[in-house]
Amino acid sequence: LVENEIIKLSLIFGNAEINHKTLLNHLSNGSKYDVFDLINASMTGNRKMVLKTTKCLHDNGVQPIAVNGLFAWIFKAIIRLKSSNIVSPSYDDFIKLRIFGTTQMIIKKSLSSLSQRQIEMILMRIKDIDLICKGINYGDAWLELNRLSFGLSRLLNKSRI
Repeated sequence: LVENEIIKLSLIFGNAEINHKTLLNHLSNGSKYDVFDLINASMTGNRKMVLKTTKCLHDNGVQPIAVNGLFAWIFKAIIRLKSSNIVSPSYDDFIKLRIFGTTQMIIKKSLSSLSQRQIEMILMRIKDIDLICKGINYGDAWLELNRLSFGLSRLLNKSRI
């Protein structure tokens, strides 16, 4: 386990000398944000947090396909609820979709803020990113995830005004 972390640090920093301050900052950033933080920031319109979180996830070697997979899971649940015309999902609706905790409130907000067409377009974008992650389409998966996350935060921030 420690050997893997040393290898990861050598890949990140190359031949550069690492002092204790840089190392502590890097190690603390690893636990500072996770993919759920990115989803929450994107869906609540917190653009500053989106930028911090995507940078942290990228810098810590999180695979973009894992991040994109979580976006897919959330938006597939949203489209199912929206298609069923469920405006205020019940606890049982969320359990069937395996949605728990604060994500339930975020999904409720997005159901009223996003149109069916907007959700479909987001899902198409998620599919495109998936194809990039798998090497089928050309592109930079992290750049596209950044665009998706920031775009969502802008879209949902506008809906609050």
